[in-house]
Amino acid sequence: MEYTNDHILNLELAEEHLPNSWKTYNKYLEALDKSIRNQTTRVKRKIDEINLERKTLHESIQVELLQAKRKRDEAIQKSWLIETVISKTKIIV
Repeated sequence: MEYTNDHILNLELAEEHLPNSWKTYNKYLEALDKSIRNQTTRVKRKIDEINLERKTLHESIQVELLQAKRKRDEAIQKSWLIETVISKTKIIV
């Protein structure tokens, strides 16, 4: 009999308090979802910023590399020209 009374009391308490606890838990989940979405947005924004910085850096370095390559090619061409002139000079002398 006591078990039945406890069971009935538990059912009455559950009927009274469970809807509120469900609503509270649902609000908690919604707040958690919002927080995670905001955090995800911030992380994605930071990723985009880093990628833009990298792209800008790569583009500026590419210009420097092209200039260095052109200077190297000019130096090789001058060296080859000097060697050719020296070779011809040796033949003539």
